[in-house]
Amino acid sequence: MDQQRIYAGRGVWILAGLLALGGCATTPGYQKTQTGATVGALGGAALGAIIGNQTGSPLAGAAIGAGVGALAGGAVGYAMDQQQQEFQQRLAAQEAANQVAIQRVQLANRQQAINLRLSGQAFFKTNSTELATNNSAALNNIAQVLNQYPNSRVLVTGYTDNTGSPSYNLQLSRDRAQTMANYLITQGVDPARIQVVGMGEANPIASNATPAGRQLNRRVEITVIPQQNG
Repeated sequence: MDQQRIYAGRGVWILAGLLALGGCATTPGYQKTQTGATVGALGGAALGAIIGNQTGSPLAGAAIGAGVGALAGGAVGYAMDQQQQEFQQRLAAQEAANQVAIQRVQLANRQQAINLRLSGQAFFKTNSTELATNNSAALNNIAQVLNQYPNSRVLVTGYTDNTGSPSYNLQLSRDRAQTMANYLITQGVDPARIQVVGMGEANPIASNATPAGRQLNRRVEITVIPQQNG
């Protein structure tokens, strides 16, 4: 019985390895989708092996689990690709003006997400938590894409430069993030999907020693975190 389990365990990793290798030799441009498929396959294979052990057929369980996991992970990756393209198309003017930066990021748990970095100078009135009206169309576009892909969580995080006291900056960053979240909610985004965080002057992306660096650090980031089940 122990030897059967050893062979079964080897079979799981051989199967997962084949799936991972198969994902590498594919058409460029679909790597993100395939990453989701491979991660899903690995998780599904492991879960399937556990189920298979309970039913007396670990390899069959692993194969079934890998297939289901690959389909689920691939679907999530494909949806992320499509959603990122939608953001890039709808926010092309803001990207060109360096008011918005759109990128794929990896979270601490190795899950991939889409990050939108919005300039505080472009989206808020000076020294205020009130939104600038000239970029409301861009925020409407963000809300529309979020509504189009509802199977995700939305983390809205505010940041400041180091001008002023840390306590003031922490509150300002949270208030700006909350204002941004409230606007998205008015545009139909489900508030249950949204989490708001203020980070103050933490995690600068540029030096606070220059005006240009401080301007970059004053920002709100919208991180879109996919879920397999909405």
